[in-house]
Amino acid sequence: MKTYYLSKYALTGGIETVQGEQPPFVDRGYIKIMGRTMSLYRLGLDVHETMEEAVNAAKEQRDKKIASVKKQLAKLEAMTF
Repeated sequence: MKTYYLSKYALTGGIETVQGEQPPFVDRGYIKIMGRTMSLYRLGLDVHETMEEAVNAAKEQRDKKIASVKKQLAKLEAMTF
């Protein structure tokens, strides 16, 4: 069992420290997290080997969400009634 950092839900629940392993029956690049109903996560996208990688992924998620909300706000402000 190895320690990983889950960033998939960073915007709603923060970065979590979890225990997991690479299952032998699944393609490389996936990690099985113990104690989760959806237990397979993509290494490098959803789960990371270092906290630094997880923080960078969370910052990227945040920046994408901010851009999306700004775009949505511009559409709402452009509406006329």
